[in-house]
Amino acid sequence: MKTTHQRIGALVLAAAVSAALLCPPALAAGALSPVCDESYYATLDYYGGLINSSVVKSYQTNGNTELTDYGTYDEIINLTDDRAPTTQDGAVTFELGEDGPERFYFEGKTEQPFRDLPWTLTLSYKLNGAPALAEDLAGKTGLVEIDLDVLPNPAAPAYSRNNLVLTAATAFNADDILSLEAPGAEVQLIGNLRTVLFMVMPGEEQHFAIRVGSNDFSFPGMVLLAVPATLGQLDQIADLREAKEKVEDSYDAINDSLDVILDTLDGMSGSLNTTANGLDRLNDARRTISGGKDHVYQNADAALADLDTLSDALEPAAGHLASASQALTETTQTLTDLTENAVALKPELESTRKIIQQIQSDTSSLRELIDSVESYNKSASVIASNLEDDFYYMSDQMDDLQSSLSALENTLSRISGMSTVDEITIEGM
Repeated sequence: MKTTHQRIGALVLAAAVSAALLCPPALAAGALSPVCDESYYATLDYYGGLINSSVVKSYQTNGNTELTDYGTYDEIINLTDDRAPTTQDGAVTFELGEDGPERFYFEGKTEQPFRDLPWTLTLSYKLNGAPALAEDLAGKTGLVEIDLDVLPNPAAPAYSRNNLVLTAATAFNADDILSLEAPGAEVQLIGNLRTVLFMVMPGEEQHFAIRVGSNDFSFPGMVLLAVPATLGQLDQIADLREAKEKVEDSYDAINDSLDVILDTLDGMSGSLNTTANGLDRLNDARRTISGGKDHVYQNADAALADLDTLSDALEPAAGHLASASQALTETTQTLTDLTENAVALKPELESTRKIIQQIQSDTSSLRELIDSVESYNKSASVIASNLEDDFYYMSDQMDDLQSSLSALENTLSRISGMSTVDEITIEGM
């Protein structure tokens, strides 16, 4: 087994920014200034972490004897010859001399461009659906899933965020794998290599997955390339971004509308169920009424006939009711007269009661006088005189009472249906 099959290759990120960067003139007026192209290279670990990185600059010297570059680097390496640079205040100077090369290359070690990338990159792995460490996957049998998460970096410079396009590519030997799936990627067969290519537009967030089935898994790594789009592509990107934003806004609006509709339907469902149940009950009642309407009609006809008979039978009763009403009127008047006579009799009865009480008192005194008549003759004479007066007065009151009772008897005799009142005798009176 080859050693290359027993490891997972590191990731390589190349951010190539092609630009005609004019360096400051180092010769007298009229000389052409050096022209610079630069590319940024970064090596990442299995999970997207930075291992090392540097900027490689290529200068077309245009006959200049001195080359000055402005930048801050951790280390500077001359890739053309053995000339050593001098650095001061962020400026890197190479003395080329009269025999300087037409094209000069040097490398500057730095990590800052990686932090300024418009995306943050993260990789993770699974073996047969379970999370796994990349270091443990070499030579494994099963289904290996490689997940790449690309998230926008809001701290990146505006030019990078709006213009850089990211491509992610890898390749697998078709003879060493059993299956390959990469949703959303461009998969092409080149010779015996199956290549996988993903693309991320400026400002996008993407999540990619590569699923590889193998009896002896190996992964050569992934090459990530960030390049600026051309002017024509920038116009298309702007149009695509605008269309994407409109689609997202429309989707949000549709989603909100659907939420409102669903909430409304939820509220209506209970009412609809209640209404349906009510309609079912109403329909049952309708069927019941419809089935019994003939019997109802027959009973209604019989009831109408009975009402006619009852009306005929009640006609004679009307005369009797009128006579009864007249009799009640007369009886009411008689009772009114009787009440007035009884009210008029009340003072006389009260006086009679008082007289009887006085008689009782005098009788008691008389009895006491009789017991002591011999010693109280004078008093007895006075009491006897008072008693005589009382009897005379009582006789007059009795006559008035007799007259009132006679009037009451006459009134009661006029009331039909009442029995006569027998005379009452009190001690022969």
